[in-house]
Amino acid sequence: MTVMGVAACLALLLSVIGSSLYLRDVRHGGTRPHRGSWLVWSVIALVAATSQGSSGGGWSLVVLWGQALSAPKTWLDPYSETLATYALAGATGLLAALAVRAWDPGVLLYPVYFCLGNGSTAVLIAARRRSSSTPPRPLTRPRTRAGRR
Repeated sequence: MTVMGVAACLALLLSVIGSSLYLRDVRHGGTRPHRGSWLVWSVIALVAATSQGSSGGGWSLVVLWGQALSAPKTWLDPYSETLATYALAGATGLLAALAVRAWDPGVLLYPVYFCLGNGSTAVLIAARRRSSSTPPRPLTRPRTRAGRR
C-alpha cells in the first residue's frame, strides 16, 4: 500500500473514532450541538462531496461561515464540545491532504481547511477549558418520554 493509501485509511479510521466519540457525548448530554451550525455543516458536507469531484472547492466562504457560527458557543461554553473529536478531525484533514494524488489547490482546499479549522477549534476548546472557572457538566443520560432515566 502506498503512503497516500495509508494516509487515507488512517484518516478514515480517525474520522470514525472522532464521530463515535462526538455522538456518544451528544447522547449522554455532555456535548450540546449548535443547531444552526449543524445545518451549515450538513450543507457543507453535501457541497464538499459534489464539488471535490467536479470543480474542486470554490465554496470556502460557506465553510468559513459554518466555523464562525460555532465559535462563539465554543468560546462561552468550552465543555459543550468534545475536544477529542476536533483534535482527531484536524489530524484527519492533515492525513486527507497527504492522501491527495495531485497537489492541486482546488482539491487541497477542503482537507487543509478541515485540518486548520478543526485544529484551531481544538486549541480554542483546550485553552478555554484551562482558563475557565466553570467546571465541566457531568454526563447525564437523556430522559425518556415517561420522565425516567
